[in-house]
Amino acid sequence: MAAQILAQIHKAFETRTCEFLTFSKLDPTVSAKILYNLLHQKDLSALGLRIHFIAPDRYLRVVMPSRLHETAVGWMRIEFSLWTCYGLLTPIACVSLTDAMITYDTFVGAFAGSNKTPDLCYSPRVNDVPTEFPTIVLEAGWSESQAQLERDCKLWLEGSAGAVKVVLLFKLSAANINNEIKATLTVCRVVDDELVMDPYACSSLPYYIFIFLSSY
Repeated sequence: MAAQILAQIHKAFETRTCEFLTFSKLDPTVSAKILYNLLHQKDLSALGLRIHFIAPDRYLRVVMPSRLHETAVGWMRIEFSLWTCYGLLTPIACVSLTDAMITYDTFVGAFAGSNKTPDLCYSPRVNDVPTEFPTIVLEAGWSESQAQLERDCKLWLEGSAGAVKVVLLFKLSAANINNEIKATLTVCRVVDDELVMDPYACSSLPYYIFIFLSSY
């Protein structure tokens, strides 16, 4: 089973016939073999392959991001630059924040054994040492079910024992008859031990996505 799934993943990556693959209810021995193979690829980061494995759900999603998918990362980096230009971030704050896209595997509690590669995240450096988890996480992709979105958020917010403070979900919907793509940015955080998800939606011209988030 593991060999078959790996073959499917590698074929999809080589042909780029889809942007992501999902596998549910995986046997633990199967998921362990798949993760070991994928996470030990020497060119994993260079190729941009992103792994999402939620251990308690036995759910695996492998993302092979397209240019459109990466729009969210470009938007986030532009926003970061604007915060600096407008004086919202000082030079000292800028150099103490690490912009990274690495796979995290030290989740705790119910999410122990999970693996997650964010599309982008920011980690503060304390005494010039990066923290174990980021504080801000950006996740991008095509629309998923509300239940799956909540699980993705809980993995970061609860699985990091509260180290992750905000998850930004940047979700794209298929183009309509006018070739417009809808993008929804959902700001997720924990308030009084409850998950709060605030969505902000807009439409885009083809291949361009503009998000206006005035309250954050």
